[in-house]
Amino acid sequence: MYHGGISLNRGVIEICKFFTECEIKDWVFYIMGSGKGAEQIKELIDQNTKNNIFLTNPVKLYELYHYSSFADMGLINYKNNCLNHNYCTPNKLWEYSRASLPMLLSNCTSFIELNNKYNFGKIVDDKNYEGLLKIFSDLTDKELEKLSANSSKFYMKENWEVEKNKIDSELLDL
Repeated sequence: MYHGGISLNRGVIEICKFFTECEIKDWVFYIMGSGKGAEQIKELIDQNTKNNIFLTNPVKLYELYHYSSFADMGLINYKNNCLNHNYCTPNKLWEYSRASLPMLLSNCTSFIELNNKYNFGKIVDDKNYEGLLKIFSDLTDKELEKLSANSSKFYMKENWEVEKNKIDSELLDL
C-alpha cells in the first residue's frame, strides 16, 4: 500500500508501471492518495488488464491505522535525487510501523541505515524491475511476519513519545 501525496518524486508511478508490466501473483498495489501524479496512475490503471492496482481518495489520519493494518507492506519510495530525500525520515515510517507494516523502501541513506539497524523492510531500486520481481516472488509469509515484528520494534524504540522523553530528560538536566 501507499498513502499520501502522489507526486513525481515519490516513486508511486514507477511501482504502478511495475505492477502493470510484470507478472506477480497474489500481490496488488493499493494507493490512497491524491496529487499531480494521480491522473497518470488512473491512465495506467485503465490500461492494466491484470486488475492489480487500485487508487482511492486519501483517508483521514485517524482512519489510516485501520486501513494500514490490512496491508502486507507499506511503500516509501522517494526518488534519491536530492539531499532532502536521501536523508529524510517521513511520517510514513511511523504510520506504517505503528501498524507493524513491513516496508518497501527506496535506496535513500536514512532508509538504508534504519533498515540495517531494525530489518523492517526491503530496499529497492524502482527502476530495477528484476530486483522488485525477486522481492515479491521470494518473500515468504514467515519473512513478512519477521519484518512485521521488526517494524513494530522499530516503532516502539523510535516513536515520538520515546524522543519526547529523551528531550524532557535532557531539559531537566539543564
